[in-house]
Parts: sequence; structure tokens; C-alpha cells
Amino acid sequence: MLAPAVPAQATRLPAVQIMKVYYDSPGSDLRSNASLNGEYVTIRNTTRRAIDLAGRTLRDKAGYTYTFGGDVLLGAGKKLTIRSGQGGDGTSSVFWGRRAYVWNNDKDSAYIRNACGCGTTTGRPGNQSTDCADTPEDTRSRSLHAGTS
Repeated sequence: MLAPAVPAQATRLPAVQIMKVYYDSPGSDLRSNASLNGEYVTIRNTTRRAIDLAGRTLRDKAGYTYTFGGDVLLGAGKKLTIRSGQGGDGTSSVFWGRRAYVWNNDKDSAYIRNACGCGTTTGRPGNQSTDCADTPEDTRSRSLHAGTS
């Protein structure tokens, strides 16, 4: 009788995962608030428990950084969209409050890190890892190229 093969190291989803980055808002880049909010990042809680996002950061390769406030709780299995422009924060979207674009239109990288600063070590989809693999605060990066989301 043969035992089933078990991978040497099982890949575990990060607790907070970047699901989509819409880095090139539709239409001309006129820096209108509607256009700024047309670029966004959607994250998802991959666990069965709510996660307090207080102190976590979302940033791009150039270092533009959004820090989650103490009032953002991401429910189990829920998604949250972070929009670049201004608006009223709610349960499904929060707003960076910028008056200029964050994400490059042709390619960029997105990183989400926990409050202690643990975060990504790579930025290519399919080759994603974290330096906090033993904590529930795992994070993920996503490298963005034209046509990839």
C-alpha cells in the first residue's frame, strides 16, 4: 500500500491577501477625484476570523504608503477596497485621500505588511512569499504588469 505524496512544504495563504490591483484608472489621467478612485487595491481576509487592520500598511514600489487606522476590521472571508482618492470610508471601501495617482499605469508592485513590519520578500505572482510565515499576520505582494491584475 502506497501512502499519498505530501509536499515537503505546504503553501499557506497569507491571512490578508491582495486580490486585485486596478492600477490604470479608466479614461484620461486628469487627476479628478473620480479618476483617482478608479485606481484601487482589493484585499481579502483568507481566514475564518475577523482581522484588525490597525497599523497595517499598503504601499507601492516607490514607497507611497497607506496606513490603516484603528477602526478597520476586516471580517472573516471579506474583501476591502482601498481607493487612491478621497471619499467616506465604509465597510467595503476605504480612501487613501490622495490628490495624485499612486500606481504606475504600466507596471508597479503592491505590498501589504502587518503592524510589526513583517511583509513580502518577493513581488512576482506565482513566486510570492513572506518573512512572517509562522504568524497569522502573513502578507502578500503582487507585481503588476500591463494586462495583469
